[in-house]
Amino acid sequence: ISQKGNRLVALPLNRKSANGKSAPDNRDSAGTASPAVKQPAAMQNRPDWSIEGYYFLGAPLPVGNYIYALTEHHSQLSVLCINPQNGGIHWKQGIAFVNQPIFADRTRAYQQCPLACSQGVLVCTTQMDTLIAIDATNGDLLWNYYYGDGDQYQRISQKRYYRPVAFGHPGLTSAPLIDQHRVFYLPTGSPYIHCVDLNTGLPLWEEVHREDAEYVAAVVDKTVLIVGSDYCRGRHIEDGRELWHLHVGPVTGKGFLSQNNYLLPVKTGSILSIHIPTGKESGFTLSNTTQITEILNRDFKQKLRQGAAYAHANHSQQSNQDPDQHNWYPGNIIAHQGKLISLGLWQIDAFPQAEAMLTSLPQLDQQNLNSPQHQSDQLLKAELELALGNLNSAQHRLETLLSISTTANVKSRSESLLRELLYAELNQSTQDEFLILAKLERLATSPQERGRYLSRKSKYLLEQENYQALMEIAEEFKKIEVQQPLAMAGDTDHLVTTKSLVAGLMEKVTAKADRIDREALDAQITDDQQVALKEGSTLALQAFLDTYGSWSQAVEVRSTLADRLIEQGQIQQAEFLLMQNRSHPDDQIAANATCELLELWQTAGLPHEAAALLRELDKKYAQVTLETGLTGKQYVNRFNRGSQTWTIFQAMQPLQHEVSHLIIRQSDLGTPPPETRNTYKNYERKFLPPAEISQLLLKSGEQLHVINKHAGQTIGKIEVSDRISYPYHSQNTRVGHFIPLGSSRKIHGVSLLQLNGEDSTPLWTKEFTDLNNSQSLFYVGPSGPRVCVFQWDNHLFGLNPATGKVLWERKNIPSKSGFLSDSSKGLIGDQQALVAFNINRTNYDVYSTTTGELIRKGELDLNSRSRHVFGRKLFYETTSTTEKRVRLWDPLTDQHLLDEPVSNSGFSTQISETELAILLPPNRLRVLNVETGETIIESIIPDEYLTSLNKFIGFKDQERYYFNFSYTTPRRRSPQNDFYVSDSFLNVVHLDNDLISIDGKTGQILWSRNLPKRSWIDTSQYQLPFLIFMSKIRTESRTRSYSFLLEILDARTGDTIGFKDNILKDTILQLQVDPRFQKIILQGMHSAIEIDFSDKAKSLDKIFEKPL
Repeated sequence: ISQKGNRLVALPLNRKSANGKSAPDNRDSAGTASPAVKQPAAMQNRPDWSIEGYYFLGAPLPVGNYIYALTEHHSQLSVLCINPQNGGIHWKQGIAFVNQPIFADRTRAYQQCPLACSQGVLVCTTQMDTLIAIDATNGDLLWNYYYGDGDQYQRISQKRYYRPVAFGHPGLTSAPLIDQHRVFYLPTGSPYIHCVDLNTGLPLWEEVHREDAEYVAAVVDKTVLIVGSDYCRGRHIEDGRELWHLHVGPVTGKGFLSQNNYLLPVKTGSILSIHIPTGKESGFTLSNTTQITEILNRDFKQKLRQGAAYAHANHSQQSNQDPDQHNWYPGNIIAHQGKLISLGLWQIDAFPQAEAMLTSLPQLDQQNLNSPQHQSDQLLKAELELALGNLNSAQHRLETLLSISTTANVKSRSESLLRELLYAELNQSTQDEFLILAKLERLATSPQERGRYLSRKSKYLLEQENYQALMEIAEEFKKIEVQQPLAMAGDTDHLVTTKSLVAGLMEKVTAKADRIDREALDAQITDDQQVALKEGSTLALQAFLDTYGSWSQAVEVRSTLADRLIEQGQIQQAEFLLMQNRSHPDDQIAANATCELLELWQTAGLPHEAAALLRELDKKYAQVTLETGLTGKQYVNRFNRGSQTWTIFQAMQPLQHEVSHLIIRQSDLGTPPPETRNTYKNYERKFLPPAEISQLLLKSGEQLHVINKHAGQTIGKIEVSDRISYPYHSQNTRVGHFIPLGSSRKIHGVSLLQLNGEDSTPLWTKEFTDLNNSQSLFYVGPSGPRVCVFQWDNHLFGLNPATGKVLWERKNIPSKSGFLSDSSKGLIGDQQALVAFNINRTNYDVYSTTTGELIRKGELDLNSRSRHVFGRKLFYETTSTTEKRVRLWDPLTDQHLLDEPVSNSGFSTQISETELAILLPPNRLRVLNVETGETIIESIIPDEYLTSLNKFIGFKDQERYYFNFSYTTPRRRSPQNDFYVSDSFLNVVHLDNDLISIDGKTGQILWSRNLPKRSWIDTSQYQLPFLIFMSKIRTESRTRSYSFLLEILDARTGDTIGFKDNILKDTILQLQVDPRFQKIILQGMHSAIEIDFSDKAKSLDKIFEKPL
């Protein structure tokens, strides 16, 4: 198809001479025209025929004696049947009209419409979500199949105004594939794979999601191969169910079927041979750094560099990337006359096929391997054997080469190939594992390869439960001098540092060793602990933790190291260590860490956080004995009464008097200073922290303004990148006062504990220069005191939050998985396990957080809209049509902590970091502890609250749970126009309709109220006996003037004890509780709202009741 006028032209394959024979080349060796075949240039270049006046929508399809083409002419789509001898149109069949010509339709202009034909039926694709079949002999319409959404004819008529969602890569067009009576089709405008009957056009499959599918490749027996951007999947031709899937990495083009194998080009520079019935690779493929094509393609790589340099000089002058950095990879491939031909980005390449090339090489035995040429031929034979899947023969040739004296290049290459072959053999079978490891040890000559070998050997020793040998492996790991992460055995896209390898290894020993083995190891680890404590240096203490951080002996070392770091001013690193001890299951260890963390926060000027810990010592750890010999209660009783921490602690205590009436007033006194108001006004994004954190962040340009939310003052500015991603989607990305931030090529570790005056820099910044020019951001994943996880495109990184050093990296997670599939719940986890969900949000991969090691793959039967995340655990609702269930899943153990049937409209709500409320039949409301799976309370809800329910929200205070039931139609209309308060800087919960209160111990329903739209202000840190609600009101429907309304309910009875409307609208900046004057102040930008809970009227009543 010519670009000029979009014509269809016919060019002769062999130009005939006057005597009827094919004309020879018209140039002699000197480059001059041969007299015998001299013809005018115009006649030499003239096509046999051409068709003009039509816009051809794709390449013509030759079938029998005719060719078929789909065209557009005067806004009509038609199929032409053309005689290839003279270009005559045998017949023409119109199939659809369009409102907008393709010349003016940018949506359709780049989309081609491929055709397919079988059994006399021509299947035509269109650009309007319709598949049409016509009789190939006379053009009669047979059927049409519509796969779009909504009414077909309305959709077509509105096409000019509609911009459809496109799936798949535009460079990988999916043509219909016909197998017997089935038509398989993967249109770009549909999220599903379609299978229809060739004769009737009726669908044969239910909804089968396309996931990352790019095109339908081939059918063998009962399996249809679907090629995706990263995965290939075999599906059953009867119903589309998945039979197998295979990770292949980024696909770079279309391949072809060879018997039962499909040859597929991939971005590593290789061509995979996939056995379609089983989904196995039939040949051996090496990694990007040790691929077979390194030898076969060396001539073409030079051509590639030249072509790439030319193209980039003419079309990408603004690019600073060196053309030599572009790695070669195949494009669309075909096989012809013993050669493999690849159409790539820059040129066409032709390669000899492996089997033909292997046959052409001379036969050699060991006695004939003395010359360098014969050694090179033997090496090439080994590589070709690998490509063909003859692994035993290839291994024999490589071992033969290594047993004799060869050139350095041949020896190095042979070692590399044999090493990868042995690793692949280990990953496929555990037979003769010990012998294979012995061979690998001889090949592990460099520090990097020694590390890979030790990593694989440790896996073997762990299976053998040889823990003493594992301890020796850990010690040897420490001696390997490798600065960069090591590529893992069998997966060179997975890189891990030696420190992470050792830590992960010892975690496995901790989990797997029995009591007797643990006692023997404990003695050895205790000796190492005492040596580290005796030396007392930060290096020695940290080195012990790097190895034995998962063992109980690490607790004392962490506490000691935290003291050393505090003395050196590194309080953020100290906080990490104390937080690890504080999360320990032993109450005494957790109580001691709480006490140490309290003192650290108090010293750092964070009295609100310190006061919250003081309350824990007073309640949760009241009877636990600390290292000082005091109990938690005694520690609180002896706490400094003059400190600000104690004052705030007192404000957090329950009120000593009942409150039956509150006074609400507005004042313009105490407004923030102008510079603070400017900071609150001029920001791009605000990042609200959890209620227990004192700072909030306001981003303006490349600065983060840190605001003390209790004082309303700017306490620091931090220089960061312009575009950043902030971990606000999940509670599992916060690590004390450390905040990880991502940008396009940098990761920032920001500490709110170590602000250096007015202008600060992040605690650390890690820059990545080896990533491509994509505009992708680093997205912040699950983070903790040991590992912070980030995702960039299809890469996962684990970083040390204290230093910013990369602990591990995975380069090959499935395309569009993790946060690219779901920005809030696509990547979940904790410090033990990570879960990355694929593009369909049901398939998943589980990784170790410590090392990035793949633990498990699987699939969940879940409804992606009904999910709650608690660390690594996921609460979800199944999609079963027979019986829906709700489940709480732990990916580390692959167990369900909850598995209950629900009605068709199951509702759930996340109350806190560890509590979940669910509605179960019949009429049961259960509050669940997600850490243990235990039920906290269970209540029976009356039917009236469950009828027409469409939203279910929960929150809590110190003594009660509160649940909001919202309905499709409000039960009561408010006389005012109420709106939520969504522009404040406070933590709020929006609710409307019925609100019920439930006792936190007994599960008894205490009271219920029906409310208009209200925003509950989170005061759960303070044990106040009332609930504060706000809303914006607009008295007239057409005005833009708003005012505030405050309503305060008694938490015990639900009665209104304070109400005021017509309060001037303002932006609420902060909340202050003053127990001395018994007031709550809601500070705004221009005014303040004061809530007086001293209940003076009641005090006067008591005075009058007393006798004189």
